[in-house]
Amino acid sequence: MKRSKTLLVVESPAKARTIQRYLGKGYDVVASMGHVKDLPKNKLGVRIDHDFEPEFQVIKGKERILKEIKKRAKQADTVILATDPDREGEAIGWHIAQEIDKLKKPIKRIWLKAITKKSLLEALEEPRDIDHARVEAQFTRRILDRLVGYSISPILWDKIWQGLSAGRVQSVALKLIVEREKEIEAFVPKEYWRVRALLSTEKDEQFWAKLVRSSGEKIEIPDGKKAEAIVKQCRKAEWIVVKVERKRKKQNPQPPFQTARLQQEAVRRFRWPATKTMRIAQRLYEGVDLPDGRVGLITYMRTDSIRVSDEAIATVRRYIDKTFGKEYLPSKPKKYQASKGSQDAHEAIRPTDVSRTPESLRPYLSEEEYRLYDMIWRRFVASQMTPAEFDVTTVVVGAGGYEFEARGEVLIKPGFLIVEQPSRVDNGKNGDEKQRLPKLEKGQKLRLVDIESTQHFTQPPPRYTEASLIRELEKRKIGRPSTYATIVSIIQNRDYVQKINQAFRPTALGRLVAELLDDFFKDIMDYGYTAKMEKALDNIEKGKTNRITLLKKFFKRFSQELEKAKNDMPSVKAGVVTEYECPKCGSKLILRWSRNGGFLYCSSESCTFKTDYEAFLHHEEDDEPDESLNCPVCDIPMEPQSGPHGAYYQCPSCQLSISKHPEYPLIRFDRSCSAGHSPLVLKRGPYGYFYACVESECRDTSPVFLDLPCLEKDCDGEIVLRSYRRGKRIRTFYGCSKYPECRFAFSNKPVREPCPTCGALYQTLVRGKPRCVNPSCPTALKPRRYSRSKKKKESVA
Repeated sequence: MKRSKTLLVVESPAKARTIQRYLGKGYDVVASMGHVKDLPKNKLGVRIDHDFEPEFQVIKGKERILKEIKKRAKQADTVILATDPDREGEAIGWHIAQEIDKLKKPIKRIWLKAITKKSLLEALEEPRDIDHARVEAQFTRRILDRLVGYSISPILWDKIWQGLSAGRVQSVALKLIVEREKEIEAFVPKEYWRVRALLSTEKDEQFWAKLVRSSGEKIEIPDGKKAEAIVKQCRKAEWIVVKVERKRKKQNPQPPFQTARLQQEAVRRFRWPATKTMRIAQRLYEGVDLPDGRVGLITYMRTDSIRVSDEAIATVRRYIDKTFGKEYLPSKPKKYQASKGSQDAHEAIRPTDVSRTPESLRPYLSEEEYRLYDMIWRRFVASQMTPAEFDVTTVVVGAGGYEFEARGEVLIKPGFLIVEQPSRVDNGKNGDEKQRLPKLEKGQKLRLVDIESTQHFTQPPPRYTEASLIRELEKRKIGRPSTYATIVSIIQNRDYVQKINQAFRPTALGRLVAELLDDFFKDIMDYGYTAKMEKALDNIEKGKTNRITLLKKFFKRFSQELEKAKNDMPSVKAGVVTEYECPKCGSKLILRWSRNGGFLYCSSESCTFKTDYEAFLHHEEDDEPDESLNCPVCDIPMEPQSGPHGAYYQCPSCQLSISKHPEYPLIRFDRSCSAGHSPLVLKRGPYGYFYACVESECRDTSPVFLDLPCLEKDCDGEIVLRSYRRGKRIRTFYGCSKYPECRFAFSNKPVREPCPTCGALYQTLVRGKPRCVNPSCPTALKPRRYSRSKKKKESVA
């Protein structure tokens, strides 16, 4: 075997394959598969009494990888560490260097800003040593996170429930979401009215104008009575143009993407979570197979800089001049100013070669890769183009002391818009709808066509989405671009927040954890303190601050808070009296926690009220019983309750419970169980809805029948609701009651609308439109065939 001259270590196999093709036989490229060493999982791993010395150990499963790296390093003349150009990559390189140091081989470090042959060769010409200050910054961050997580989490286990966890940065992100939810709950809507008029010129050119002032002062219309009075006066008034203002407006392009903006834009455009965006960006960075070989398509994707190299600017300017013409090229290159405090180690996220247009690469990219690359490419090209120019006309029309305003704009020069359409997001401002106004002059009389008043209410602040949460973290200097995706992912995986219509709402557990942490760990949960800690980590990286000094200062205050929390934090396992009042008797409610979650019960011994904490907090009206129901056994009114599986009714005498669902009958007198008992009552368990026998000694269950026949030929079965668990989610589908003899099934909700082709009694909804599922219908959606396998999912009988 021919001896390799140089061993080059990267993090991922995809990057290794790309680089190996560039370098050829003189190099041996190996992947570390991320970190090879970390703090131990089963203990703190930080020797507090020995200047916070970290006890790093080889990660389980990475022994084989390290052994392979050592074996190849022994056969090489030189070892080059080409791990990612950030703190994490520097730490990975340092750990690998420590492991192979005994071999006495020359070890060098290079930074790859992009996975292209040119960038690689340039980096190899300028090798450097490992940046120990950067390694120290990563160690400090890791130790801080471990001290916080492994010190606070046991307290949460003791006070709330086993398995909970806290984090230095993600707990602060959770606090943001909880505080926003409290703002929403405390918000009191305020009524206001708007008045607008449809006006016309003599040539019958119409446009809308809205009321903005009265007697020169900004007008506010608090109620319908005043609005109606204004409308009445304006109908009698003469409408005259009192002011016409025309001006040219420029709209400048935005800078190239940095990590936070890339994640935000992907959420806005594609509804992608931040983790997915970074995963796809990683693939584009590491390399894609093209006809001329494997090549990295974008520069490094974890950066908070908007700087672009002079060479890249010169290249894109030549491309703009050649492709679009000189009228789209500014006389001077555009330079973008980075925000204060941002790191400038890397360029902005941009294409490695602007001549590789998205369309030319489309055959070689997946749909997701194409969409992300297209967005990055367009933003980068647009950033060096001329501004868009608009003619903006503002018209003020007088009507009996009231002033109405209309605004219109016309695109004159598209500029960068020819490449990238600007965002039309409202950003919370009540802007005018864009319209093209007719030619108007001061003193011109107009005719009133129509006038209307509309009622509105002020809106609470919106819940955070992934995009707005990342934007808020970035604004407050909390976390780093490389950590935003992880932060958002962790608070969801821990069930501290729920996603509702792409927005985050804290769960009862998340709210409780955030409130307890905020009460007992003021520094950790303080936005300003967390931002200062990020700045301190930056100072360690720059060599301005000592790691031990920072950790000692932090732990002195933190240890005091820990001791106080251990002694004074209330235990919801034993029960904590809350500020909430019992809706039955007015006594205080007590909060307790169990393996099924939190629940509230009345502190009065004579009151039997009990409810699920999650449902109580969020007032889920669509999931609460809203009608009276008599027990089918005792014939007395049942009491509404809430539990871990939703709202239900419970009989105070026989304790029979019946779940609630807006579509399914709560009691089926027309059906009986296999033993002949009737009626059946609706239940909801961990795997979804089903019917159960009312006889307390009978354990027979039945699926939810939809009273629809099976459409399979020669089958007399009925369609039933079936469900199975995938991870933490319950998935439902509809299938024949004769399964497994009949495997007719479909996924989407049935709609009782006959098929116009075959006359089947029902269809299914696909993207909001009815589609037939009858197997013999030529227009039918192909039914899914469910079959048994060793990995069969659990389902309701």
